[in-house]
Amino acid sequence: MENLEKNFKIFLIENEPYLTISDNLIIGDLAIVTYNDNYASLVKCVNNEQINLFQNSKLSMTKSYKVILKPNQINLELEDLNKIKNIEGVINVEYVNGIITIL
Repeated sequence: MENLEKNFKIFLIENEPYLTISDNLIIGDLAIVTYNDNYASLVKCVNNEQINLFQNSKLSMTKSYKVILKPNQINLELEDLNKIKNIEGVINVEYVNGIITIL
């Protein structure tokens, strides 16, 4: 997977990190839906109507992100994991060749 020039973020849901990318969603995707990158919720995309509500919301502050790595798939050093858990809100990261770097 080529990941150059993409915007990656980590969201904590129930104290577990999810690596996301701002990308179009399709049925079957796992997504994080936020209000201006706050109040993150984990959602399974089950139909196009639901996806349109996330991606074409009349509320301009609604944002959606495709989950590309779940907590059990993320390899982080303990120090980085603790750093993420101590940050409030969204964490911008770089993801290149399977390596996550906190920005």
